Amino acid sequence: MPTAGKKFALGFVVIAIVCLIWGLLEPTSSVYRLHPRFKASLSPLPQQRETRLWESWKMVKVASVGAAQGLHGPAYLRTGPPDHVFILDTGDHKVKEISSSGKIVAELNLPQGFSAKGSIRLSDMAFSRDGTLWLCDVNLYTVGLLPDGSIHSLGAEGRAFRLATLQDRLIIMQPPTSNELFASYTLSGHLIAKFGQFLEDQSRNGLPLLGRISAGDESESIFYVPSYGGFLACVTAEGITRFVVRTIEPPELPELILTRSGAVTYHGRLPVSVLGICVAAQRVYLLTALSTKLGTTARLVDVYSATNGSYLYSTAIQDRWTGMLFAGDLLYTSTDEGVTIWHRPADSPAVSDPNARTNGRP
Repeated sequence: MPTAGKKFALGFVVIAIVCLIWGLLEPTSSVYRLHPRFKASLSPLPQQRETRLWESWKMVKVASVGAAQGLHGPAYLRTGPPDHVFILDTGDHKVKEISSSGKIVAELNLPQGFSAKGSIRLSDMAFSRDGTLWLCDVNLYTVGLLPDGSIHSLGAEGRAFRLATLQDRLIIMQPPTSNELFASYTLSGHLIAKFGQFLEDQSRNGLPLLGRISAGDESESIFYVPSYGGFLACVTAEGITRFVVRTIEPPELPELILTRSGAVTYHGRLPVSVLGICVAAQRVYLLTALSTKLGTTARLVDVYSATNGSYLYSTAIQDRWTGMLFAGDLLYTSTDEGVTIWHRPADSPAVSDPNARTNGRP
């Protein structure tokens, strides 16, 4: 028979466990509040600076592509072999190649199912070096359209929200309910590894991890930022984390709501939304929409070092860009109406000291 002391100790342990669970799940009248936390081993490192540095970009407009040129619903600017620029046209559900002079020079028809207007909505696309066009949609199917016109599917295991290709790998971002955020496949569709555990109890708290990924210059690593904009990570195709750093003026991990039906959603409005990520000349560019105190939304680009994730500077954007892509010394930007091509040489890798810049908003 347990002694009175042992009974008291056991009762204390039970109360402590209940309090711990109550702290993680804060009840309201009809929902529970979830408070996601980083895993201790992947807690993002802070930036040396606490506030943004502002710098203006000097850009010269080269050309525009819009409805008059046959582009009706631009989305997902991507580079395909050999270093050509492509964009998905949601107006006629075709992938179109855009020349540096602003002309549509080629069109790719989407596979059966992906081309059905009103029923399928692509969530990302990427080209691999063998010319395969990889596609995924909101129903989480991932297929590759090979150069010979044949179709290759990753099947039920290859469900993806985002895609990126490295030299001989396809990296997919899995649903946020997965214990691992990423999966690495061969270009023939064989699973190599799963990785990317950023949060405690990630299968339940993973909603804030939905975001954007892009391949690095060297095609050996991917760069990842969640849509809420709180941190930037660089991970190799083998799952080795090169760095995880806080973004500049980072928002905290958003609080979540768990309803009694089991659905998870955000508690309140997110102040930051990352619209795009691209990597060029050892720089990482985050296209960001930032809510202001006046209730409006500002567009800006935050620039980081691709070597270690250190913040460099920011630039304000007047137009409502939805995507951006560097191709040599040309910058392609998209809006809901079309694509604009600019001449703007990429940042010199030698420019790495943000303290050398002036803190004046353009």
